[in-house]
Amino acid sequence: MNQTYLLEWLDSVVTLNLNPKKSAISNLTSFESQAIINKAVQQTQFIQK
Repeated sequence: MNQTYLLEWLDSVVTLNLNPKKSAISNLTSFESQAIINKAVQQTQFIQK
């Protein structure tokens, strides 16, 4: 049985993109933050289905 890690995208965003030790989180634009929020909403809906 092949299992998929459904939270892989979110895990990656949090550990890499939103980690102040690994990226310049203070340079995140409102467009980028809104894109992350939109993707998180999409992923949430996908997982719930």
